[in-house]
Amino acid sequence: SSDYAYGDDGLQDTQIYYFSMSESRRTVLSTHMMLGMVLMTAGFLQFWPAFRRRFRKTHRVLGVVYVLAAFASMTLSGIHLANSGIANTFNTFVFHVGLWVMLAGVVVSVSMAGIALLRKDIARHLGWQALGFGFLMTAPLQRIDWLALSTVAGDASFNEMNILVNTILFVQATLAGY
Repeated sequence: SSDYAYGDDGLQDTQIYYFSMSESRRTVLSTHMMLGMVLMTAGFLQFWPAFRRRFRKTHRVLGVVYVLAAFASMTLSGIHLANSGIANTFNTFVFHVGLWVMLAGVVVSVSMAGIALLRKDIARHLGWQALGFGFLMTAPLQRIDWLALSTVAGDASFNEMNILVNTILFVQATLAGY
């Protein structure tokens, strides 16, 4: 309902903060989000076994696009987090720290996947990429959780339900990668 999303304890504070940011900071955050769409699309194709077998060259090109988009998106995410600070991160400290952990997890896992690929260790390459993709799944999983839990929220506000979502989010993302 509109009261759930925009009521006294709803999304409005987040929207107000977003629109109060400078144009350059909104561009950083928006570009980070657009790169997320590239990552979800390319990642889905990268993990589709029939696609990898049938279109090997395309798989490799998309792999490069994926890695570049991952590092660019995480760089922009870091810039946004550093400039926003804890007080202006959605649900403050715990989620802010979680975002930094996810950012580091993506950078480490994609880097380790690259090292495994250079060593021609395809099983480890796939494992590290799956872990990184799981970390990147936090954004779409969060939105799915918001929608799913809104149907059972009852009198709880969006922000109250968001605490529940963020409590389970990183476990969900890691399991999705697994």
